[in-house]
Amino acid sequence: MVVTSAPTPNLTAVPALDHPKAAESIDSANKPVIVKHGNASPAMEQRMLNVIASATAHGSWGETCFLVESKADGNAYACVYASLDLLRASNAGELLDHVEKHGCPTLDAALKALLGNKTAPPVQTGNGDNKGILRNPQSVPRGGVRYVPVSNIAVTTLRAVIMFLQTGHIAFAPRSSKLTEDDSSASNYEGPALVSAEGAKVQWPLSMQASAKSIYHAACRFGLNDLRELAEKTIESQVDASNILADLFSRFTLNHPDLRTKRLEFAISHWDDIKKHHRTGFADALFSHADRPGAKDVIDQILQRTSIAAADGQ
Repeated sequence: MVVTSAPTPNLTAVPALDHPKAAESIDSANKPVIVKHGNASPAMEQRMLNVIASATAHGSWGETCFLVESKADGNAYACVYASLDLLRASNAGELLDHVEKHGCPTLDAALKALLGNKTAPPVQTGNGDNKGILRNPQSVPRGGVRYVPVSNIAVTTLRAVIMFLQTGHIAFAPRSSKLTEDDSSASNYEGPALVSAEGAKVQWPLSMQASAKSIYHAACRFGLNDLRELAEKTIESQVDASNILADLFSRFTLNHPDLRTKRLEFAISHWDDIKKHHRTGFADALFSHADRPGAKDVIDQILQRTSIAAADGQ
């Protein structure tokens, strides 16, 4: 498939993150969350998203190819392409620093840095050349590209981050989603029409959805404050009395002190509702992960500031 990108001025003249933020459209139930910046017309918005999403997967534009190891196959890797101009316009400073520090002139050098002693098995391409495995068969290494290995991140997460930096849009998966490393191609755009924050219909591919918690972690890692704030708001919208204890004692929350403090305050202020949702198995919900780093301090705070005896008597 041949992908043509939109004219460069339309994509780079105005930095995506310099637009005023639109009100987020957050659904805490079972719908993906679409958050966007900017005020482009619906038609332009749709064309821009389709072009950039396709180019991000296929490598038909941009001079930077991020390489991510696939957790589903230890010998495989995925490619996410990006335009440095758009990353610069979006103030992606720490991510650009990563490109500068770890970028490689060849695919082989980047794969060695990414996979270490592992060897990506060759795959036969249409022209008979042996290339390393690419998750998208239409995406092949080409000249003039700088290859950047990125470890300890899922391709679904990095792809969503890159899309946000290049378009100002992101799709957070619903709370009930079980997102894992995605080995499928990002070229399938048969996803449902989702309503953006300004009411424009956006065809957002299901493969572009990402976990809000994974995005939050990535945003902290790369110093993307706007994206971190959007992810945090989405995470907060997905917490209620029925799941707060599980969320509070999750490794993710315990590893982020700011979020841990907010979850603890939420739990204490909603304690009566929490007791109603845990009439049985309350002790298990509270103490099952007490051995995790940071959990003891949380439990001590709950014991000091709530009535566990009353909860146990329910």
